[in-house]
Order: sequence, then C-alpha cells, then structure tokens
Amino acid sequence: MDERELAELISRELDKGDKKPRDEGRDGKPGGSRPTGGFEVDAVALDKYARDTAALAGELRKAARAEVGSIRGIADDSFGRIGRDSGFATALTGFAAALRAQVDGVADNAAELGRATGRTADAYQHEDDGIAADFTRLLG
Repeated sequence: MDERELAELISRELDKGDKKPRDEGRDGKPGGSRPTGGFEVDAVALDKYARDTAALAGELRKAARAEVGSIRGIADDSFGRIGRDSGFATALTGFAAALRAQVDGVADNAAELGRATGRTADAYQHEDDGIAADFTRLLG
C-alpha cells in the first residue's frame, strides 16, 4: 500500500458514519470538514482565553495595589483603651497584609493559567500544522 492509498483508506474510515459529505462544514455550508468523533480544539478560542486571563491578572494586581492597598493600619488607641487592649489595630494591619497577599496570589495564578493556556493553544496549533503538512505531502 502506497502513501496515497493509505490516505484514501484513512479518509474512507473517517467518512464512515458521517451523515454529511466530507466537504460540508458543521453549519451545513460547503467547506471544511466535520469531525467524526473525539474532540475538537479551537486554538483561536484558547488564545483569546489566554489574553483575557492575562488581562484579568493585571486587573487583580491593580486592585491589590489600589483598593486593598488602601487598607491601612490605625493608631493603637483609635478605639480608646478597648481598641488598644483588644489588639484591633494590630489585627487590622495583619488582615490588610494577608488580603493583599491573597489577591496577589490569585493574580499570579490567573497569570500562570493564561500562560499555560497559551502554551496549550500553541501546541495544538503546531500539531495541526504538522498533520496538515503531512497530508499535503502524502496527497501532493
């Protein structure tokens, strides 16, 4: 069996069970091909998600600086002796620092999610390009 016969065999196997011709897209219009099973990856959607997630990480960092960063400690005696003795001022300062750290952590995780999604999109696109090149070479 030569390469062309192998490609035709693969094409016939992929066509089995299809209700639409291979040259008909998912929307019923000519062009493209319809997947026959498994799953399909939309690399463009993954790229958009990666960009949106990176933007979200930036917004979270901005919020951590502007909004959460504005929470400042108060004087020990702001609530009188009870405030001083209860440690409320110290607790508020600690709470503000912990909240900033949490928001920064979420921003870091969102940024990493965006980077990982971008790498995934690139990997799928690279794989698709390689398969397309192989078929072009086989059917050439």
